[in-house]
Amino acid sequence: MVAAHTLIAIVVVVLLIIRFKVDPVISLVLGSLYLGLATGVGLGGTIEAITVGFGEIMIEVGLLIGFGVLIGALMQSTGAFTRLVRILVHKVGAHRLPYSMALLLSMIMPSIYVDVQVVLA
Repeated sequence: MVAAHTLIAIVVVVLLIIRFKVDPVISLVLGSLYLGLATGVGLGGTIEAITVGFGEIMIEVGLLIGFGVLIGALMQSTGAFTRLVRILVHKVGAHRLPYSMALLLSMIMPSIYVDVQVVLA
């Protein structure tokens, strides 16, 4: 039964994000609340699991995410990412752009910073 509730929670989260354009963080929290309540963890246990899990993630990657957002915001405001794409299109052509971007991102730029920058862009 837990697997069925997990599947329902995943489908609800995806639908909230894609179909109803609900913010992903809110969608994930709602999906987590549903899953915790539906599987019998209870409201207190569900909220505790969400906060403890989020806290553990922030301990591990909080500074990386913060610096990633900072670098992404700087790249966005200076137009660096747009210039980078223009240079790549000029050098490799539009049809090879996905491959050159993959190579660039995997070899030169740390992936967590670029992920955050792309989201900001």
